[in-house]
Amino acid sequence: MIHTIQFYSYVSLEEIREAETSYSLNISEIIKKIEGQYNGVRLTLKKMGLGREYIIYLFLDAIKLLGKDNITESDYILIQQEIDNISKGLCLDKD
Repeated sequence: MIHTIQFYSYVSLEEIREAETSYSLNISEIIKKIEGQYNGVRLTLKKMGLGREYIIYLFLDAIKLLGKDNITESDYILIQQEIDNISKGLCLDKD
């Protein structure tokens, strides 16, 4: 049974600026806004070295996210849909 999931994605400074422009908020405020919209979601942004690259970590508590105790394989598509919604909300969706 799945309880927690962690994903990460490399993000450029340009993508962060694009999200900030889209929301008219700084990236910290965007992260707080996204976390407030989804139960069981936590985002962390970390800079990689001295460059212009960042890593954004997405931590999901599947039980809180879906609002049910027993997460099964059939719930994976729902989890994927929520992840897609979160990434679109951050304007970091690569598709």
